[in-house]
Amino acid sequence: MEQTAGIQIECRITKKDFSIYNFYHTFIRTGIWYKYLLFMLLMLGLSILHFCTGSTSFGIMFLIFMAAPPAILIKNYLLENAAVFKAHNLGEEGQWFYTLKLSPDGILAYNKKEHVFYSWKDIWRIVSRKGYYFIYTAKDKAFLLPPDSTGNQRESIRSLLQAAAGKGFV
Repeated sequence: MEQTAGIQIECRITKKDFSIYNFYHTFIRTGIWYKYLLFMLLMLGLSILHFCTGSTSFGIMFLIFMAAPPAILIKNYLLENAAVFKAHNLGEEGQWFYTLKLSPDGILAYNKKEHVFYSWKDIWRIVSRKGYYFIYTAKDKAFLLPPDSTGNQRESIRSLLQAAAGKGFV
């Protein structure tokens, strides 16, 4: 049975808040930076090998291939941020997205369009990073709790999330 008493949080999201979430979700959680680093080291090694053997055209080509994939990834990250900022009319002052009510039974989330309850067993993962909480309901969908929204309830929110998530708290 759903219980709505608990900690209520009005989530106001700013450009900075979304950028931090998107950076974590795109680069850190996926571990893609590690794969690109290995790829770049391989390309650098091949470039050095080709320069040493006298084949400068292949060396230059390898250097280009070394820089292109990370540049494309960063470009896509910035374009995604810009698209979300424009679609949601996000500014520096932020915009209210949803209200969360955290209780020992789960999370009640609502906004103008939605009203949904997630029990803690339905939560995929909870991440605490740089004062933010990302409450994942699926692998690629999360509620974002910015530090400005949590205010003086910070410790009670942390203890409730740790108790509810157990091993799923990162």
